[in-house]
Amino acid sequence: MAKKSKQSKQEVVVPPLQKIDAKKFVYEQICKAVQELYSFDLHAAEAKVPEDKKILNQLIPPKAHLQDLYFSLCTNMFVVAKYLMKNKPKNLKPPQFAEEVNNRISEKLQQYAAQDPQSILDHVEPEGPFCNIHFKPVFVAQVVDKIMKRGFLNPLPEKDERVMIEYSQPNTHKTFHVGHMRNAALGNSLVKLYRHCGYHVEAVNYIGDVGTHIAKCLWYYLNFYPKKGMSIEDDVPEDITKVEFLGDMYSESCNKLALENYVKLPFATYVFARVDKIEQHPANPKWLVVQLTVGNDITQQVVCGGKGFSVGDIVAYAPVGAKKGKVRVSVIDKKGVQSVGCILSEKELGIGANNDKIHSFTEQDMGKSIFKTPEPGVELTEASRIPDTDIPADRNVTDVLKERNTQVKELLLRMESGEEEITNLWNLTRQWSIDDFKDIYKWTDSHFDFDFHESDVGTEGKEMAKDAFKKGILVESDGAIGADLSKHLMPGTKQDMGFLVLITSAGTGLYATKDLALAKRKFEEFKIDRSIYVVDSGQSLHFQQVFKTLELLGFKQASKCFHLAYGIVTLSEGKMSSRKGTVVFFSQLKKELTDHIMQNFLEKYRGDWSDEKIEETCRRIALATIKYGMLNQDNSRNIIFNIQEWASPVGNTGPYLMYAYTRTQSILREVTLNDEEKNLVDYNLLSHPTEAKLLTILEEFPETVEKAAEAYKPNLVCVYLYTLCKQFSRWYDSCSTKNASTPALKATRLELVAATGCVINKGLDLLGITTVDQM
Repeated sequence: MAKKSKQSKQEVVVPPLQKIDAKKFVYEQICKAVQELYSFDLHAAEAKVPEDKKILNQLIPPKAHLQDLYFSLCTNMFVVAKYLMKNKPKNLKPPQFAEEVNNRISEKLQQYAAQDPQSILDHVEPEGPFCNIHFKPVFVAQVVDKIMKRGFLNPLPEKDERVMIEYSQPNTHKTFHVGHMRNAALGNSLVKLYRHCGYHVEAVNYIGDVGTHIAKCLWYYLNFYPKKGMSIEDDVPEDITKVEFLGDMYSESCNKLALENYVKLPFATYVFARVDKIEQHPANPKWLVVQLTVGNDITQQVVCGGKGFSVGDIVAYAPVGAKKGKVRVSVIDKKGVQSVGCILSEKELGIGANNDKIHSFTEQDMGKSIFKTPEPGVELTEASRIPDTDIPADRNVTDVLKERNTQVKELLLRMESGEEEITNLWNLTRQWSIDDFKDIYKWTDSHFDFDFHESDVGTEGKEMAKDAFKKGILVESDGAIGADLSKHLMPGTKQDMGFLVLITSAGTGLYATKDLALAKRKFEEFKIDRSIYVVDSGQSLHFQQVFKTLELLGFKQASKCFHLAYGIVTLSEGKMSSRKGTVVFFSQLKKELTDHIMQNFLEKYRGDWSDEKIEETCRRIALATIKYGMLNQDNSRNIIFNIQEWASPVGNTGPYLMYAYTRTQSILREVTLNDEEKNLVDYNLLSHPTEAKLLTILEEFPETVEKAAEAYKPNLVCVYLYTLCKQFSRWYDSCSTKNASTPALKATRLELVAATGCVINKGLDLLGITTVDQM
């Protein structure tokens, strides 16, 4: 042993073992055993078998308790036995035969290991039909050498594929909030993962700098905001930022345009009606034919399946042309009886939960949902007006809101036509938002190679649509031009894609129109092969429609367009909304996070560390908190934002992983070796159960990263890192480095600590998180 401990680190690992692929080695050993025992060529038998069905690709880690001692692989000998059925004794059933095959092959593998001192196999354990194969610790421990010297953590060889990842996509004139951070964290991590896996990656942003939301914001400022000075810059309150000011104006504009803010029953054009007569339908006993008075000397007839109302009751009536949900009310022939309009149930009115009971308005509704006597012909909106709003009592509320919406549309047209006054205001406020985005991206370490702007592709998209219409690829429907996708189904569903409007009857383009032009630019100017869109799941139909339309337009790359859908971020009290102003601004998030981390992690270092070091460490821990919280979830799941849980130094959190890394660095600082001790590393000494398990996890890093990239799931890296850090903690509690029993063991464990730190550091980097040495 003394002689062995004096070997250099280069001599510790037997060179032939360094290039051995464990799975291939085991597979070849199994093939050799099958040939000797059964005179059967397993290689030839598997020549035409799909890759994922081959024995080589079904070698997996065994049950958890069997991994405690050695790095292991397991194979199900049922897979092998199915090739050997001609050798099965008649008295054995297939499961019994598989067990016999397993016992014989396991014994053979054990013989091979005993005959070859250089074999990487330590021992083989048959368990029913499963063969558990364990490797020598020295072979497993090679991962430390690979990490420290052999580029184990280096990016993979370059692939001949260009990938564009579009993420973040904030809208100007709205405030960047905590929900935006899920997109930013997810996109930034994907960029890092794909670059690590050898892809040529273009990280791009697509900023929404035109549209109705901007017109609403500027409309509110011009028409309602009390002016203080000569410029909008003079009107920004001192206690908020410019972009928060814009966000507030957008929220206020939505309030000024929302019917529900002015009435209890927000059903435009609906009126009260009196029930004059009720009869059974002649062809359907479940239907009623109802005669109504809907105004002065105006009567209508409806066919209704509802219940719970009588002659003389006052009900809500939706006339022909009114919108009921997303559908226009029309005249319908109900088995020979015309139904002109419809009457509404409790549920449809939002008054109760019963969808069958027609709601009858009584004195009990006065002061609750209505404030005016419900006479036939009176609009629901007027009867249910909320007192003391900014709309004068002598003005019809729906008329006023129509006027306001018309003003917004006119302002949007002024923007699109380039009218000087409004364009100058748009350019100034647009730049406020863009400058704010840049500051946020710098603080969060989010990087882009190129910025697209929605304002750059609007005209181009409309021209594409017009050209495709001329060629007969697109069609006209109700005056609009678009793609008829009714014969195409949403992937994995029976739902058709419907009709994608690209140019409205008014001649304006929509989001999809711009997305077509944007995709064309990506394909032609950037020569990309794969295009990934990181956008919330609410846009799933939109992107499937866009991709299918690109295919119809002849873009072959459409088949490699992918919408990475993710769930929304909510608060404990419910969904966030920029329109309603119920969001946590990024500035608020940043302050709460940094204050919490400063107080709970770093205040103790005040005076010992420079202010710059404390501020930068605080920023990194804050980013670890928010990014890991956002990424440590399956993409499809909604997230409840909870700063107290995410910032905890214990449990499955970003700060916990950061702390695990700092522990590795602390050990490396505290435990020192002289030159002679540095040459005593001997991987045979890493034989403690917690060391074997830790080494096993380290070996899984490259495969985990590749899986995460190809599945678009950074959360797989989160799961891996948490598992690694927990195991490192178990090892730390069981094995001392500083007080190791021999200098050789101390040197070897120190190398293990360094390798673990390198993997944690690299894994966090792929999540967009920068580590700290102390916290």
